[in-house]
Amino acid sequence: MKQAYTFDGVTYPKGSYVVFMNQAHRGLADTALGIGADISEDVSILYAPPAAWSHGYLWGADVVRVPREAAFSPQANRILKASHLLGGVEPGTASAYALKIDSPTAVRTLNALTDEGLTAQLAQAPLTSAGGATLPTGSAIFAADSATKVRLASIGRANDVWFHRVGTTPPTEPIDRKPRILVLTGSFNQDVWSLQNLGFTPDFMSTGMLNSAPEDSLPNYDVIWNTGNYPGAAQTTARQRLQDFFAAGGGYIGAGANGANFLSAGGLVTGLSAAMRGGSGRSAIVYWDNEGGTASPITGASPAQDTAIMDPPTWFTSVPTTLSVDGRFADDFEEIIGSGFWPTDDGLSDSALGSAVIVHGTTTAGTARATIFAMNPLYRADPEREWSMVGLAAYLADQ
Repeated sequence: MKQAYTFDGVTYPKGSYVVFMNQAHRGLADTALGIGADISEDVSILYAPPAAWSHGYLWGADVVRVPREAAFSPQANRILKASHLLGGVEPGTASAYALKIDSPTAVRTLNALTDEGLTAQLAQAPLTSAGGATLPTGSAIFAADSATKVRLASIGRANDVWFHRVGTTPPTEPIDRKPRILVLTGSFNQDVWSLQNLGFTPDFMSTGMLNSAPEDSLPNYDVIWNTGNYPGAAQTTARQRLQDFFAAGGGYIGAGANGANFLSAGGLVTGLSAAMRGGSGRSAIVYWDNEGGTASPITGASPAQDTAIMDPPTWFTSVPTTLSVDGRFADDFEEIIGSGFWPTDDGLSDSALGSAVIVHGTTTAGTARATIFAMNPLYRADPEREWSMVGLAAYLADQ
């Protein structure tokens, strides 16, 4: 769009994209950008999950459907090639600059700057930019000396991200390095690739490898990413090494029911439990409410309501007092299921209504920070919309 345009009471800024549907590729456009359909009542079993793909909703596009009969005539130019978005350092005098971690690109930018040795702080509360905008908890704050400003301006232009002038300074914690992440799986998988794509340098290991290794490698890491089970009773060495890791302050990021059960089985938290609607291809793009708002170190940069892919649909049935709820389901399935296959007439699914889906906090002992997602934000390397929350969780856990 060449100019800002108001439709249905909302003004969309200059530079917004318009995909007209009177074109030969309208079916492809609709599949890519539309959220899809809820087919839960149309089939009884699905061969292969997921039941819903929408790259717009998985990759972070904010999509608005314009009905065919609506009056809609913005001034627009046809796109002939890809172009950079604007980015850099917000103009004006500043005491510090802040980067909002609201996209995979922002995580990659923070990791690149940390690798270069730039000093940064992690905001522990929302702050206000010099221009009056609210920046969420988890924003990265950099110094405003001339050399740092030049580097921020350069990488901001290259990566299409803005470094905002800081108006109010919140409480902060130092970022001493990029978190070192161990993926607790047995093979190179999509989770490892996704973390690499974010600019981290993860390693992978199974609990069996952890148990049989002659030396404990966990002290070489800051955070464990996990989607698997806690080591079995026979794996006493692995269990002890994990207990030592968390007692020494090592962080934890878990996903899915296994990610939650890992903490409970290890005695690291008490009262955390999860349920899932698995089997027969149950998978859905769901809506969740950002209960933590801008004060959350995990969802602070997310909108008031956002989407996620769940394969299978999973939620927390109880949350201990040591953990805070960041994201939650609504109280009505019509406000939860965006598309896909999630039959809800099983009795179990009723417990999903109003339940938490993203939580963070500390272990019962208070020695380690943990974030647990009911969904897998790195699922099959596709839901990039959710990746920034993983980056925030890694930096939070490493503090």
